Amino acid sequence: MVYPTLRVESYEESVSDDRLRENLDLLEERRAEAHLQTLTYKKVVARLYDRKVRPRRIQTGDLVLRRAEVSDLTRSRGKLAPNWEGPYRIASIPREGPYRKVVAKNVAHLKFTKVLRVMNHSRLNKKDYCH
Repeated sequence: MVYPTLRVESYEESVSDDRLRENLDLLEERRAEAHLQTLTYKKVVARLYDRKVRPRRIQTGDLVLRRAEVSDLTRSRGKLAPNWEGPYRIASIPREGPYRKVVAKNVAHLKFTKVLRVMNHSRLNKKDYCH
């Protein structure tokens, strides 16, 4: 013996179809609202990040240090090796942008050598004591 539930007894197919169509119409509005909310959140997060970030200005002629792990890819120097090497003097900056490369001359006891290297600016560190 099967006892029908209240939900099965009160089901009307035409009413159900109408409600489904209403929900489909509201779905686009909900997606648009969620998209606007996401954009607003991203804008707030970007503003908070930009408030704290300090731009790194590396110009031609500056003395910088280079991350030592770049030249030691095999990691054979051990954990007590220095983290930075240099100083290097920036000879030129061929391209501006977020991933710009710089051409630097190695400075050995502040005497310029003829070695020129192209380096990514994210691996360089400009410190006050390098001046």
